[in-house]
Amino acid sequence: MAIHKHNDNPNVVVHFLRKVYNPVGFKKGYNALLAFISLGYIFGFSLSQVQKFDVWGYWTRNNGPGETWAATTKGQLYKVSMTMHIVVVIPAGILVVLQFIPIIRYKALILHRINGYLVMLLMLIFSVTGIIISRVSFGGDFATQTFAGVFGIAVILSGALAYINIKRLQIEQHRAWMMRAWAYSASIITLRIIQIIAAEIVGSLPDRYHVLPCEQIDSVGGMSAATYPSCAADPSGYTAAKMDLNGTGVAEVMAALQGTFGGAGLLAFFLHALGIELYLHFTPAEAQRLRQLSFERQQERGFRRPGSAGLTADRLGDAEWVPLKQHGEQDAQAKGKIVTHD
Repeated sequence: MAIHKHNDNPNVVVHFLRKVYNPVGFKKGYNALLAFISLGYIFGFSLSQVQKFDVWGYWTRNNGPGETWAATTKGQLYKVSMTMHIVVVIPAGILVVLQFIPIIRYKALILHRINGYLVMLLMLIFSVTGIIISRVSFGGDFATQTFAGVFGIAVILSGALAYINIKRLQIEQHRAWMMRAWAYSASIITLRIIQIIAAEIVGSLPDRYHVLPCEQIDSVGGMSAATYPSCAADPSGYTAAKMDLNGTGVAEVMAALQGTFGGAGLLAFFLHALGIELYLHFTPAEAQRLRQLSFERQQERGFRRPGSAGLTADRLGDAEWVPLKQHGEQDAQAKGKIVTHD
């Protein structure tokens, strides 16, 4: 497989852009552009959420309608988990940016390692707490819990595989699994965009309802739950409210947000999973370069299977991989020549 070749005669635009992204360690323009977009997406969102560190102040006043009631009345486990989830996910989204800046890996490897352990710990906490609070967040219906379960397990497993591979010096696999973990994590941002669009669409459709607790409707003020016959008959019961983000009553807004949350999350997760697989598929040269580097480092450390010491496809499936030097040797042998390497 060919390794990406550097263009020594770029046009004026590329020459200018290289002066911008080369100092931070990027060698290829498309990598720099995608990193700027994806990391900016996560970093910008995390910064916009900093005020939520005041969990039971700012967050309580600015969260989705009825979410405070759900987090505070269903048990201490959910309240503590909600607090931890919010407090942890914000710094994780800010600190992870450092992990994907090449110059830090080149010039400050110890910072990359320490920050990496911290980010992985935060990632584990927000994934676990996210699964826990899915029982009460945005209605806690089956779709919401399914999304939270898929999301949390995928992030945790990806992080674990990234950790195992870097311990085995399998750098290209570490890169791939860490990128997957954070691509999945970023779906919680895209979820919000899809949720609003879905809520707007559903509101325009007839006969779309979502079941809400009467007590949750009363907790946000505005229209009394007693206006619904089922709530008037049983204030601690449930009622079906029309899903309408632009409705006149708070129950309709709540129903629209709760009824679309789980589906929006699953769609966002799918889009991010697809996106990162496409990126990894279209950057095989970088994966090959890193695997060759892994081979050399594993060989220096005396690993039994250099180049495949981690969880690679040739160990788990029927793929084959040969180091670049061995490719050269095999070609030379086929031509009856002797090749020496520096």
